[in-house]
This record gives sequence, C-alpha cells and structure tokens, in this order.
Amino acid sequence: MYYAHIKQDMGEGCGYTIACGEKLIPLTGVINIGEAHKALENLIEVNYTGEFALSSATVFTVSGNASINLEALYADIKRRENSTMDQAQEIKDLREFERLKHKLGK
Repeated sequence: MYYAHIKQDMGEGCGYTIACGEKLIPLTGVINIGEAHKALENLIEVNYTGEFALSSATVFTVSGNASINLEALYADIKRRENSTMDQAQEIKDLREFERLKHKLGK
C-alpha cells in the first residue's frame, strides 16, 4: 500500500499541536512507486495549489503493520508507576522506623 504524507505550513495558528497541518493519505489503486508519485501529483494539482499550497510531500510504501494493545500497555505503565511509588514509600517508612528506633533506643 502506498501513502502520501503532505504538509502545509499553518503559520502561528498551530501552536504545539502534534502534526498540525500534516495529513497521511492512502493512495489507492496504484501498483508501483511511479504510479503513486503520479497520483500524488494529480492530488496536489486538484486540491493543494494557491493558498492551499504544500510545504512538503512524500510518497512511501508500507509493507506491514503491528497494532499496539494500548489497554495492556497503559495498565503495565500504571503498574510500574505504582510499584515505584510503593518502593519509594517503603524506603521512606524504613528510614522513619530507623529514626524512631534510634530515638527510642530500641
């Protein structure tokens, strides 16, 4: 599958928005990079001239993909964060225990 990545300079309006002014377009019905390149040129001619002119355009192919199980990933991240917080609390508690043990002479 071939895709086009296009970018328009959006000026100051984008701020820090991720990929503001960028778009990924599937180029359907093309069988090689030459056809994909021509399809993108046609797309640009029809949709991205004048005030809509692009600052960059790239054609690329994707040979495979892999989905990420976000639910499992976020659960794992949360578990690791909680574990780190638990360890920090345990260290704090042990220090307090040692301080009190020394203070009370036990």
